[in-house]
Amino acid sequence: MDALSSFLDGPRARAAFMVRVVMESPWSISVEDRAPIAVLPMLSGEAWLDPLDGSDPMHFVAGDLVIVRGPDDYVMSGRPGEAPNVAIIDPGVCRPLDDTVIVERMDLGVRTWGNCADGPDQFLVGNYRTDGEVSRWLLDSLPRFVVLRHDEWASPLLPLLADEMRRDQTGQQVVLDRLLDLL
Repeated sequence: MDALSSFLDGPRARAAFMVRVVMESPWSISVEDRAPIAVLPMLSGEAWLDPLDGSDPMHFVAGDLVIVRGPDDYVMSGRPGEAPNVAIIDPGVCRPLDDTVIVERMDLGVRTWGNCADGPDQFLVGNYRTDGEVSRWLLDSLPRFVVLRHDEWASPLLPLLADEMRRDQTGQQVVLDRLLDLL
């Protein structure tokens, strides 16, 4: 069973990196992971995304879904203009940008990361790590940001994905990857 477990949850199975982010204001994250595509569904509260290209920050609330075509950096925050205090430099790897953040304390359990275990602002982050030949046509056809507002779409996948993120079982990453693909 150990061999099966390491195969199902190992690097070969990880087409995507997923984490649930739980934050309490003030918070701001510089996303510098160079991911080809990220899927960001808001579970609760609100967030702002600053594209860092001179355009206005975008506001999101619970139920909204954002798809970001990389690899350009952006900032996610609880308020527009909030200076980042942590940077995501690779899926699952972050570094503090000031002395107030201790990154290790931001690990809140199974696939959960943030500054407060019961923070009101919660969203999922699904980053695809590679842009293979098969997906290149899709990436090339997407605008930099695709925004689906909570009143414009409905999917039973989001609550299912959020629930499955909390599980830590053999093969769980394969389940999460397929749910992310469907979403």
